[in-house]
Amino acid sequence: VSIIGPSGGGKSTFLRCLNLLEQPTSGQILFDGTDICSIKGKAIDQCRQRMGMVFQHFNLFNNKTVLENIMLAPVHVRCKGLHGAKRKEEVKKIREQAMGLLARINMQDKADVYPSTLSGGQKQRVAIVRSLAMNPDVILFDEPTSALDPEMVGEVLDLMKSLADEGMTMVIVTHEMGFAKEVANRVIFIDDGKILEEATPEEFFNHPKNPRLKDFLSKVLV
Repeated sequence: VSIIGPSGGGKSTFLRCLNLLEQPTSGQILFDGTDICSIKGKAIDQCRQRMGMVFQHFNLFNNKTVLENIMLAPVHVRCKGLHGAKRKEEVKKIREQAMGLLARINMQDKADVYPSTLSGGQKQRVAIVRSLAMNPDVILFDEPTSALDPEMVGEVLDLMKSLADEGMTMVIVTHEMGFAKEVANRVIFIDDGKILEEATPEEFFNHPKNPRLKDFLSKVLV
């Protein structure tokens, strides 16, 4: 699902509500049949473990290596309560999986470097595979390419396309209209905190109905 709309229209707030980084004040968010707006405490963390989140500005930990960034969450969750040989074995498995994810983006040689040495495109690809390390059911992307130099956008979008081809459920706030057109199953237009239109990419871009959407597309599509 691609979410587009003008800046300040509520897209990122909507996305942050989906994993309860923002607390919705009304309505329902149904995730796997459960209204997650009604859950509290540890149940929220359990829900978030099934949702990856990729931010505009990467949010990598600069004091940890690339490999440590990817392993951090799986180790915290899967090694809880484990000690000695069992913990070592689980950490070894997590490390192997993390190296496999780095191989996927051709960055296994960067495992032991720090994020400050990477380009923006490399940082964002690491951020994406970091979210994959938790084997999520869905990944939320908050404008994942808007902080990148134009020449680096392609390498991040290619990775996202391959995830879509594999059937990963993704909700993407994006300004990349071509990407939304090519990859999305559904496109949503949000302005002033309201969903004004929702349709297939073909219908959305070729036959927009809402006047505000028509005006928006006339300015962003050239």
